[in-house]
Amino acid sequence: MNKILVVEDDVLLLGAIETLLKLSGFDVKTSVDAESAMGLMDSFRPDLVVCDLTLPGSSGFFLLHWIRSCPAYDRVAFIILTARTEQKIFRDAMGGGADDFLTKPVTSEDLLAAIKSRLARVPREVVSTGILSQPKVDLSNSPAADSGEGVATNPWNLTRREQE
Repeated sequence: MNKILVVEDDVLLLGAIETLLKLSGFDVKTSVDAESAMGLMDSFRPDLVVCDLTLPGSSGFFLLHWIRSCPAYDRVAFIILTARTEQKIFRDAMGGGADDFLTKPVTSEDLLAAIKSRLARVPREVVSTGILSQPKVDLSNSPAADSGEGVATNPWNLTRREQE
């Protein structure tokens, strides 16, 4: 079962989203602010976060930045759900690592479609297990392996972590 953390300060909307997602077969936890959401990240290990931008205390941008800066959460999908419609806000969210940007009011169908689309991109070994592993890539026997003629051993520019 996929795990979703919903962060929204409007408790009526939060309850409606929680009910929708539970009825759709998801394991759901909720938070009304970024600080308590941060506390749930380790214990709940969500596959996806749906987050408003305007929250009491720290903003949804803060939570997005915090999640993207933690290696343990680098595969957690992040969907912004906000009433903000300014183009700059959209660019800042996507540039900051958001995987999708939805504006309120949003239909149940659009929210579920965005969630299912993002979860389909999360590697199966990560979903609901909390196991964050990279696929092993052995380039030593590839045709691009260094033959002493200056051919690069890393033709795809993979990081060390991606090669391990």
